[in-house]
Amino acid sequence: MVNKLAIAVFGLAVLCASQSWAGSSGPGWASRLNGAQAPAAMTYYTYCYGGDAPTHTAYFSAVITSAPVTDIGDLKGKSQVSFDTYLKTLGDRNSGSSCISTTVSANGALGKKQREADLVSEKWKIVETNWTGNQ
Repeated sequence: MVNKLAIAVFGLAVLCASQSWAGSSGPGWASRLNGAQAPAAMTYYTYCYGGDAPTHTAYFSAVITSAPVTDIGDLKGKSQVSFDTYLKTLGDRNSGSSCISTTVSANGALGKKQREADLVSEKWKIVETNWTGNQ
């Protein structure tokens, strides 16, 4: 009788333990097994610049705050094309613009200032267009 009771208690303990383990993977575990979860949308701070090499003139946008997005590549690509188009309206012989994005506002402003300082040290003229992506 004692053996049957011990086996019953052991079986009950195993049953209870297996039920507690079932939910220990955390929320959303099944969706992670079926594929990666979508990245969280984030706000980015982006500035663009482009240069006219023959005149040593560099054009800079303002630091632009984006709406939250999940695809930084798409944001940078669209910003770059838009800034190139804007520079053409100014008559710039742009050799191709670049857009730099960060998730920290201060880093966007500091990065822009550093890029401008680097170009000034190489004898480039800096033109602040104040372009914000809406022109």
